Amino acid sequence: MKTLLFIAVYLGLLTQVLLAQQAMSKSIPTMPMDSIYKISMVDEVPMFREGLEAMQQYIAKHFSYPAWAKEMCIQTTIYVSCVIDALGKPQNVVIQRGFHYDFDQEAVRIVQNMTNWQPALRKGKAVSVEMIIPIRVGHY
Repeated sequence: MKTLLFIAVYLGLLTQVLLAQQAMSKSIPTMPMDSIYKISMVDEVPMFREGLEAMQQYIAKHFSYPAWAKEMCIQTTIYVSCVIDALGKPQNVVIQRGFHYDFDQEAVRIVQNMTNWQPALRKGKAVSVEMIIPIRVGHY
């Protein structure tokens, strides 16, 4: 009897986990991996259209620093991987090395909204490229 109860509870939990994973995978749009190049395979890497300094200013202007962190004067770098597609839009945004949930979610939001990219070029054609963007926050 205890074994049957254990199996029923185990299957119920397993079903919940699988349903949660399925729901998460539906909410995150992804690109087919065969159309994504490594940064070392392209002739010109993707660039924020106005340059690196403009990208840093964009991050500083739009990053919503958590109130609790302001009091602590936290400075950190969050590493976000993404694919800059052939249209210059970030896709598949994922935290590679985070700091805290609040900071990580804000870094993902910032990168997802950074649509002003010049796409990578390979043999003269715009292509999608996987890259890592460091998001520096705090008072540097």
